[in-house]
Amino acid sequence: MHEFDQLRWLTGQELGALRAVVSGAVPDGLGQPPDVDGAQVLAELAGGGTGFISLGRYHPAGDMARAEVFGTRGTQRCDFLDPADGGQEQLEALRLQAESFAAFARGGRCEGATGADAIAALAA
Repeated sequence: MHEFDQLRWLTGQELGALRAVVSGAVPDGLGQPPDVDGAQVLAELAGGGTGFISLGRYHPAGDMARAEVFGTRGTQRCDFLDPADGGQEQLEALRLQAESFAAFARGGRCEGATGADAIAALAA
């Protein structure tokens, strides 16, 4: 779900039709359906472009998450979860998220994703 939220946030566009391919089912050992090892999704964007999400859950070095944007004016890459640095970006993001929630609970304004964002990600 986070990846769909991320694509919507980075592009400022809603998602249209999705096409997905999955591979490498891994048994969970608890009798549940196998967990998918890899998935790739091509998403049509409301503005006419396309977005691409690729996930690999069982990377030998640990979870890896990256966003890459390619456009006519350049490219940008953001590694926000990298096992090479011990996940420091993720830990910092979790700290900021907790602080934001505490501020909201004290009567501050709501920041970040909304309920509508969650519904849009679930719908995708």
